[in-house]
Amino acid sequence: MTFLIDSHVALWWETGDATLNSSAREEIEDPSTEVWCSVASLWELAIKVRAGKLILDVAIMVERLGEDGFGLLEINAADAIRGGLFNWDHKDPFDRMIATQAIRRGWKIVTRDQAITHFLGDSLTIQA
Repeated sequence: MTFLIDSHVALWWETGDATLNSSAREEIEDPSTEVWCSVASLWELAIKVRAGKLILDVAIMVERLGEDGFGLLEINAADAIRGGLFNWDHKDPFDRMIATQAIRRGWKIVTRDQAITHFLGDSLTIQA
């Protein structure tokens, strides 16, 4: 199975935060699972660092995610177009992009974001 982790899940994973529930952690750690982090999440976290809302070296986080076997999912033109046209009354561009990327690839999203879960439903999300 292939998962795309939401921004907060990437942060919790990186910092070892116990907020990430054990079942989601087990899914991520399963050797048969392929885990990806969108560059949109990295962009979102970097903006929070710049705004003083978060203390984190995002470049080191990227290295560690790679060391943990996570892939980095780039944003391509089809993602950008679909994300912009996505028929979802939700203003957060990062949520829109992450949802778009997962839907286009047929992946589940590991998230605790209720807006994403409500829109996509339980079949496309794993509660973090």
